[in-house]
Amino acid sequence: MVGLLWLVGALAWGESVRTVRTTRDGNWLTVAYSVSDLLDEAAQEELESGLPTRIALRVMLRSEGSSDAVRASIRTCEVTYDLWDEVFHIHLEDERQSKWYDATSRNDAIRLCTAVRDTRLDVRGLEAGRYVIAVVAELNPVSTQMLEGLRAWLRVPTGAGGEGQSFFGSFVAIFINRRLGEADRTIRFRSAPFEL
Repeated sequence: MVGLLWLVGALAWGESVRTVRTTRDGNWLTVAYSVSDLLDEAAQEELESGLPTRIALRVMLRSEGSSDAVRASIRTCEVTYDLWDEVFHIHLEDERQSKWYDATSRNDAIRLCTAVRDTRLDVRGLEAGRYVIAVVAELNPVSTQMLEGLRAWLRVPTGAGGEGQSFFGSFVAIFINRRLGEADRTIRFRSAPFEL
């Protein structure tokens, strides 16, 4: 059922093909891409309002022709402009790390959130074949509860047993099958097929 909903969603949302770079090093696949177009001019100006701006990025590895993710990663970025000190505070979080950065320019803050160079997927145990990387980028997901669920999911150790798997199922239900329109803006795309 989840796979069918995702396939229907992908067709309805017109998943485009974009440049996504992948590099394999042993059991790890490093994924690099950019979603700089997620923030239009108004959203870029809003960064300086002092209110937090949130970006959620979901990366999924799928077999070519399949709608089911075999591996997934999530990255969140929150930008808050300090009006007093005139600096952007950026918090990046994924399943491997939680880091804070400061940026003195809006362009640097945007680049830290939208130019992704280090998403890592554990490809151990996957069959050789053709795969694609699918990316969903959301600007200001509406639900704070959803973001808290995302952070909780990120804290589940990689390779966790049965409980981790059911948590992954919850992730799929919450983050892949959400209704369109629950974020200020959403971009969906996939890579060209590649050999793994």
